Amino acid sequence: KTDQARALAEKLDGTELEIKARTQDESGGTLFGSIKAKEIASELSSQLDTSITTKQINLPEPIKETGEYDITVALENDIEFNFHLIVSPQDNGQES
Repeated sequence: KTDQARALAEKLDGTELEIKARTQDESGGTLFGSIKAKEIASELSSQLDTSITTKQINLPEPIKETGEYDITVALENDIEFNFHLIVSPQDNGQES
């Protein structure tokens, strides 16, 4: 199991993940609500076809702004990897 975790960490280290979120205005900036470890774990798991839990995501506080973040995921005791999270404004689908 440790070998699998190590292989997964090597494979995913440096990965880039984008999450689109609703913002308070079209130019981006402040989010409606926030992005928590739960959303990151879910998105990471589905996009990378692996199982990441909320407890494995090292997120000191919820993300409340668009931007770029470096996140650490701890798979096992001393096995972890970093990935680059981009939080961008989602198209709010406003009608013209």
